[in-house]
Amino acid sequence: ECFAQTVAAALRPFTPATLVGDACPRTLIVVCDTTGSMHGNLDVVWDQLRTLFEDAKLQESFLAFHALLFGDHDPSHPEPYLVRHVGPMPSLPALVAAARAQPPTNGGDEPEALEDAMRACGRLVQSLGEPACVLAISDAPPHPASECPDALDFKQAVNALLRTGSLCFVVTDWLSSPAARNAWAAFELQPGVHQVELRN
Repeated sequence: ECFAQTVAAALRPFTPATLVGDACPRTLIVVCDTTGSMHGNLDVVWDQLRTLFEDAKLQESFLAFHALLFGDHDPSHPEPYLVRHVGPMPSLPALVAAARAQPPTNGGDEPEALEDAMRACGRLVQSLGEPACVLAISDAPPHPASECPDALDFKQAVNALLRTGSLCFVVTDWLSSPAARNAWAAFELQPGVHQVELRN
């Protein structure tokens, strides 16, 4: 119940009053953690999204829907994918159905590929040639570049995304963790970033 309430709170900015209009990005990208610790909550994520988009005005405010699902780099837990792109889909229900059909990842959770997913998101937005609304959901923190196998810099990946003019809605349960807090805190005051702490 707490998880569902948190996802609902994170999605609250997605309302017809705030997102319907000529200035609103017309593409929605869901960046979602599919590792082991999320397995019990993935259905909640997709159900909350479906419920939210029962609002016809909200559904119609977007022209395309994408998902980027991600696992982790742990060699002891072989993954079916590190980052998997699903979409574009013409509707949120179609995206949810396609995302649910993908295999979950195993997840040693150390380190998860959140950095890879955010970099992939920025590249996807650049390929689209226009800003997007990005919803990022993970129960793991971003990792420092020194701990990433590919030495990816999380802040650089997010900044590259924000430079496209995209909006980023973040839900994670690591906002109070000092290490993760340092990574997300850099974006707290940016108007295009909205953060909600996940209660699991």
